Amino acid sequence: MRWRLVRLFGNAVFATIFIAVVFCVFLTPLAWTLRGTPWIATVLGVAVPLLRLAMVVPLFALTAAHTGLFITIEFLLAFVELLIDSIPGILLRLTDAVVDHAPTIAGAASWWPTPLHDQHLAGDFLWFIAEVADVPVLVILMIRWMRSDRRDAAGFDDLPDEEYDALVQEHMRGAG
Repeated sequence: MRWRLVRLFGNAVFATIFIAVVFCVFLTPLAWTLRGTPWIATVLGVAVPLLRLAMVVPLFALTAAHTGLFITIEFLLAFVELLIDSIPGILLRLTDAVVDHAPTIAGAASWWPTPLHDQHLAGDFLWFIAEVADVPVLVILMIRWMRSDRRDAAGFDDLPDEEYDALVQEHMRGAG
């Protein structure tokens, strides 16, 4: 957690932008280059889940580091990410042209999907997996939010009544 890169990956603001950019790669001809080159496909098959794990694990450790407002903003951004990262899957599913220009495999078995059908299946899977992957993040952020609220409430509960009343009066006057 001391590395700046780990803290960056554990930030919901960064995750929202990063995931949207990565998923948009599926909408370009670069997707076939990545899928069609065996060693790149293998590296991505290992690197993508590890990268997503690197984004989720810091969420557990950063519980005490952020205020309730920051956690609220993170939660809202994660919810927006839930909506945004479904877009590439929906677009792949609804497009009637092969967006990555994948070639038809000559001599493929009759049950083998055509590139367009394969793209539609990929869109379905991408949409489903993107939504399922966001649910644990939302749960983790909700737990962080509840812990932060409990910590803030405990801080107010520990105040003497006079000091608490003074803080309330300052707040009501708009000073706090």
